[in-house]
Amino acid sequence: MTTMNEPVAQTAGLRAVLQNGPFLRLWLAQALSQTAQQMISYVLLVQVAAISQSSAAVSGIMIAFALPGILFSALAGIYVDRRAKRTVLVMTNAGRTLALLGYILLTSPVLRFDPLLVLYITALVFASVSQFFMPAEGAAIPLLVGRDHLLPANSLFNLTFTASQLLGFLLLGPLCVKVLVHGTDFGAFYAILAGLFLACTLLTAMLPRGEQVKPATQIDGVGSAVQSVLADLREGWQYIRNDAAIYSAIIQSSVATAVVLMLGVIGPRFLAEEVGIPASDLYLVLAPGGIGLGIGVALVGRFSTEANRMRMISLATFAAGLGLLAFAALSPAAQVLAGLLGGAAATHAWVLGAMMVLVLILGALNSFVTVPAQTVLQERARDDVRARVLSAFNTVSNIGVTAATFFAGALADAVGVAATVGLIGMGVAGVAAWGIRQATAPARRRVPAPMPARSGKLSTGPLTPLPSGSRKAA
Repeated sequence: MTTMNEPVAQTAGLRAVLQNGPFLRLWLAQALSQTAQQMISYVLLVQVAAISQSSAAVSGIMIAFALPGILFSALAGIYVDRRAKRTVLVMTNAGRTLALLGYILLTSPVLRFDPLLVLYITALVFASVSQFFMPAEGAAIPLLVGRDHLLPANSLFNLTFTASQLLGFLLLGPLCVKVLVHGTDFGAFYAILAGLFLACTLLTAMLPRGEQVKPATQIDGVGSAVQSVLADLREGWQYIRNDAAIYSAIIQSSVATAVVLMLGVIGPRFLAEEVGIPASDLYLVLAPGGIGLGIGVALVGRFSTEANRMRMISLATFAAGLGLLAFAALSPAAQVLAGLLGGAAATHAWVLGAMMVLVLILGALNSFVTVPAQTVLQERARDDVRARVLSAFNTVSNIGVTAATFFAGALADAVGVAATVGLIGMGVAGVAAWGIRQATAPARRRVPAPMPARSGKLSTGPLTPLPSGSRKAA
């Protein structure tokens, strides 16, 4: 472990945060861990399908991977608020490394446990441990970069998060399975992933020490422990409800995440059934979304300020709702074009072009929602409650994602794909209208204590005063 790094020079944009050594290490750990996690998501689906030949078993592994996010995320936030973020990040990455090595051991020819059972256990353990990583990571960012650089830091994290999903799930996962997997032996694949998480452990171990944290409450018995946990949960929830900006940012960003997943679920059907475009052309529609996301990340810092973040989030969400309504209108538009142009090929080209433009715009709008929303959560939340705020966001997002997975397909079966997209668009616009009202309402609590203008270390002191008895933690 090295000593504290000196603060970086006050220069604007992504260049400044990339010159910050501790932040760079945290960002690299995020990029590696998220890519590896997406690779695991892919291989679990492939492996369970190969072993079981059962759709129910595949659904089961998806639930096993998602369930800890609903059950444990809020509790993880309580723990992270009481511990040094560096320590939690190191323990989390080490735990995920051990979980993958445990899979290799338990499925070895010596022990010969049921591989399907081991996969379910590995998924549950891995996902449960991972619940501590995101709140610790999100709470560490403001301590490393300071208030002035929060927006570019979150832009970079948002970009790499999306890139890791595409890279890990769509490219590296399938490629590694093809190269490393022989029959039902996935050991080499999991060994590579364990190596990636070991690298993340070493990167986070090199983060600065010295963060001050609120001491843990003395617990006497199970009843006292339960009361303490419930009190911490109530405190975190009341903090969120008393801050209109934080509450609105959580809701709108969670809606944006759920909408992306819902479109992923019904997108291929929409292409094939509503506009007559083969589902095999889905990549042509998705690629502009990634480009739009990058454009949004590059532009959001030019327009977002601390004073206009909430209006920006709500207006971008409202524009996304209008974009989804335009998507729904592509079905009747395709029929009109077919009559005017007199040819399926010409209609296909025009509709495909319109969809690519819409997806490009929606990708950019996603950045104008998620990046300012994350920044709002980090700017306004006190040090001693920030992890609980971020965990609440994770919990709401996980619930939204789970509901989206279940309801999107069912709703499309009931009312049709185009109608489903239209209903989603109206719902998103309605949430945005509520958000605009929240943004224009008087603030429900005081402005948070200012963060340091710049920092190159985990803070030598909290951003707001801690109660007496605070302690330093490694």
